Amino acid sequence: EGDGEAVILKEISAAEEEIGGYTDDLTEEEFFSFLKKRQGILDGVAVSGGEPLLQKDIRSFIERVRALGLSVKLDTNGTFPDKLRELIDAKLVDYVAMDVKNSPARYAETTGLSTLDLAPIEESIRILKENRVPYEFRTTVVEPLHTESSIREMAELVAALDPAAGVSVRVEVPDDLGSFGYNPEMIIRL
Repeated sequence: EGDGEAVILKEISAAEEEIGGYTDDLTEEEFFSFLKKRQGILDGVAVSGGEPLLQKDIRSFIERVRALGLSVKLDTNGTFPDKLRELIDAKLVDYVAMDVKNSPARYAETTGLSTLDLAPIEESIRILKENRVPYEFRTTVVEPLHTESSIREMAELVAALDPAAGVSVRVEVPDDLGSFGYNPEMIIRL
């Protein structure tokens, strides 16, 4: 796995050099030209964002990626369950990583909103738990927004939407976690 990551990073560096450094102005055609030149080298594309499902042409974009024989990983916050279901139904995504921001009680606060309708997020969780595509639920722990209790409630939210499927929580703890202001003892205790 480490070697593959190094290759991807080298490819990204080469692409940045090729197009004159990192730019937000990379056109879709330049992007697809980059992918075509690396067919047989790259295995897939991670479609990330912001929130990629906000893009009205996301389906056609992913179809173009798939037409090159590449796998697609979708990163989403779950706020567009209809688009998520459409992509899964069309077998356009190979893996979905959904960010679950926090417990229901702290979700809006964590996203910077005063209120938030969790129904679309809950529906996206249900869609993924149908197990039609490999998936993971993940979060970024930020103190003071996340506590041991809110993390447990977040896991319970995911589990409650399909109790038969259960839920497992994987917490990766970097060696230097404490230097980022996190309490490693709280995370390890989970």
